[in-house]
This record gives sequence, C-alpha cells and structure tokens, in this order.
Amino acid sequence: MFSIFKKEVYRIFSDKKMIFSLFILPIVMMVGIFGLMGVLMGNMVSEVEEHVGIVYVQNAPEEVKTIINQSGYLDVADVTYLATDASAEEIADIRAAILAGEADLLITFDTEFMALAAAYQNAGDVIPQVTVGYNSSRNYSSAAASVFDDMVLEALETGLLQNRFGNLDLLTVFNTNRDLIIDEEKAGGQFLAMMLPYFMVIMLFASAMSVCIDAIAGEKERGTMAAMLLSPVKRSSIVYGKLFALSVLSVLSSIVYAGSAIFGMPLMTKGLGTDAAEVLPMNLSLSVPQAIQLVVLMITLVLLFVAVICLLSVFAKTVKEASSYVMPLQMVVMVVGFMIMLGNNENPERTTYAIPVYGTAVAVQRIVTSEVSMLEFGLSAISNLLCTVVIVLAISKVFKNEKVMLNA
Repeated sequence: MFSIFKKEVYRIFSDKKMIFSLFILPIVMMVGIFGLMGVLMGNMVSEVEEHVGIVYVQNAPEEVKTIINQSGYLDVADVTYLATDASAEEIADIRAAILAGEADLLITFDTEFMALAAAYQNAGDVIPQVTVGYNSSRNYSSAAASVFDDMVLEALETGLLQNRFGNLDLLTVFNTNRDLIIDEEKAGGQFLAMMLPYFMVIMLFASAMSVCIDAIAGEKERGTMAAMLLSPVKRSSIVYGKLFALSVLSVLSSIVYAGSAIFGMPLMTKGLGTDAAEVLPMNLSLSVPQAIQLVVLMITLVLLFVAVICLLSVFAKTVKEASSYVMPLQMVVMVVGFMIMLGNNENPERTTYAIPVYGTAVAVQRIVTSEVSMLEFGLSAISNLLCTVVIVLAISKVFKNEKVMLNA
C-alpha cells in the first residue's frame, strides 16, 4: 500500500502541469477573480458618483429654482428648465432620451404647484404632485433620481412644512433609540459564512476530480492498471494506497484553494472602498477548536469525494468516459453549494448535519459564525466517513471484477 502511495505522489509531483493546476492555478484564479471583481465594481460606483446628470424640469416654481441654485445641485447635474407649454413632442423626445440613456431625469411639477401646496389644509383638498421620470434599468438615471430627492425635494418639503406648522419639532411624536445587540464575531464572519461553504464544496470536488480520474481511468486507458493487477500485490492494497494518496493530494490542493479564497475575498471590498468594508465585513477569526473542526470536515469531505469519483472512474474505460460520469455529480455538488449560499440556515434541524455533503456545508457555515455544537460537528463528520467506508468497500469489490478492471 505504501508503494502504491509513493507511486501516486511521485506521478503528481513529477508532472509540472499537475503541480501548476493543483497548487499554483488556484492562487492565481481566486485572488485574480476577487481582486478583479473589486476593481470593476469600484470603477462602476466611481463612474456613477462622478456622472453629471442630464435633468429636465418642467413647471419649476421659483422656490425650486432657488433650492437648486443654493443646494449645490448644479455641481452634480446639468439642469434644463422647460416651459409650461412645452409640446408633447418635446416631452416625448426627452422620455425617449431617458430610455436610451442619453438623459437621466424628467421632473414635472403641477401648474401653480406652490399655490396648491399653500391651499392644502383639509382632507379632500387637491394635493400638488411632483412626477419624477427616470429609467430604473440604468444606473446613472436611478442615481440621479436619488440625488434629486435628497438635495431638492427633501429641502422643498421641509420648507413647505416650515411654512405650514412653524416649529417642525412639533411634528416629532417620539424618538427611537436603536440599541444594537450583536455578536461582533458572528457579524464579522457573516459574509464569509455565506460564501466559504460554497467555495469549499466546489473547490474540494474540483481538486479531487483533477487527480482521481487520471489515477483510475487514466491508468486503465494506458494499460498500466492491468499490469498492476497482475503483479503480486493485494488488490485491496492498491485500492487503499491509491485512495490515501489521492486524498492527501486533494486536501493539499483544497487548502490552497481555501486559503486563496479567504485572502482574495477582502480584496473585493477593498476595491469598493471603506464603506463597503463596513457593510460587508470579512473578518475570519477562528479559535483552535474551530480550526480543528474545519480541517476535520474538509478531510472527511475530501475522502468522500475521492471515493465517489474513484468509484465512477472504475467503471470507465477512458478518461473522457470517466469525466462524463463525474460531470452530473459535479452539477449536483454545485447545486448543493448554491443551496447553502442562498438558503436560510439559521436554525437547521439536527438531522440536517447527517446528510453527506449538504450537512457538512451547513456545519462549516455554522463553524465560521461560532454556532455549531460538538454533536452537530460529529454528525457531519461521521456521516461522511460512513459513506466513504461503504464506497471504499464497493471499490474493493469492483477491483476484483476482471471484466470491469481489464475493460473486457
């Protein structure tokens, strides 16, 4: 078994392509993806903030024009005032420009807006209207509408209320003081708790698949498996040696993946600026027991993936055929990852942790937020190991089948 183990390890580390794909590509890919995402999103936010909105205002009262001049709104928008009797064709052209992204806003005030606002006293009186026309599918237009609300309409509303009631403090019925009760350790890892299980499941499966298919189906295709089976070596030793070597290599590759992801994720918020870092904190602080739990679950999950992929590869005659067998399983694993990332796992049932793969992903999520118990951790690890043992026994049995192993 040890000889088979050494053979598999040597096969991987003597192949520069395998070394690159297992240990170098993950770092380049994960850090590059998250870094690029941060830069692109940061550029998008900056472009929206720096954009000078193209705004058309119809029937603007003098009070509104004063607010626009004094509030600094003209620094962020190019305002064109339309005549009260602007033609329907002109308005249609502006709406078409907003739809095409060539303009951002069309603000229309009711005729005699200020008079209607002053006359409104009782229920049933006419309420003056302001129509804000914008294109919600375009970032520039949506941002322009928000800025107009904040800088112009809120100031206009405050002035009208001041004229109507005098002391605006009388409108305050009560004050609300919000006492934030939060576990900072859990909050800091909340985003990582959503992302890490997904990436971990996908990465572990990808690293296992990259080494397992060639180790079984590849050797059958090249004919080296037949020579190995005819040698004076127990077939169980071949099975255990290969699985042990493949598991160790897969764990090493997955650790590189996980470390790259944890290092790369903060790069995404750094590209967005300090505000985004406050909204999406990515602080991962694990105690020694938590780190041990995380490593144990990764190992048990790798063992399960290695066993399943090897079992499927045993029945294939070529690497291409084995890949076609494994591909549906990879899709299932991706679905499980999405279920964890987008699902609600606030209070999962204890039996959930006994579900292979899915329960492990839930347990990892709860480890990051410091909410998993030893029983839940044990259920997840033991369920993976039990499934692995069953599959390994199945592989050992299949290895004794000459028809399957010799591609007869």
